[in-house]
Amino acid sequence: MADENDKQAEALIASLAPKIAEAILPQIAESVETQMKGLKDKNDELLDKLAKQKADDSHNKLLAAAESQY
Repeated sequence: MADENDKQAEALIASLAPKIAEAILPQIAESVETQMKGLKDKNDELLDKLAKQKADDSHNKLLAAAESQY
């Protein structure tokens, strides 16, 4: 009897698994897209900070070089 129940349970799981996956896939995709957007936004923010810092450093070096000429 247990073997028959196990077989029926396996058959039920096998038939339901694709439907469950199909049902939750859009939610997973939306979550991944949201996370990726957050990563992209943070990456852009950090790259902008780095570019500004490099520009400021270059500007300061030029000012220091110009001041040392006097």
